[in-house]
Amino acid sequence: MKISPNVHQHPNTQFTHIQQMAGPDATITLMCLSDRTQADPVCAYALANCSCTPNGTHFVRCALTREQREELKRLDIENVAWK
Repeated sequence: MKISPNVHQHPNTQFTHIQQMAGPDATITLMCLSDRTQADPVCAYALANCSCTPNGTHFVRCALTREQREELKRLDIENVAWK
């Protein structure tokens, strides 16, 4: 399932909705800024832990597996404060 950002929602809330839509076993493809210092909490995790490939000059495409999604739940990523 390919997911693109919706800048009109708070991204952490959006991620919760995406997980519900994708189903429990789906791998989610995230589009993230390649600059880790500018990443939201979900993309920061993905950049550090997932398989990511360049997508243009400023973005990467990261595959978030079921196991990694479970890890994000354990980290309570939806409630992480943004910079």
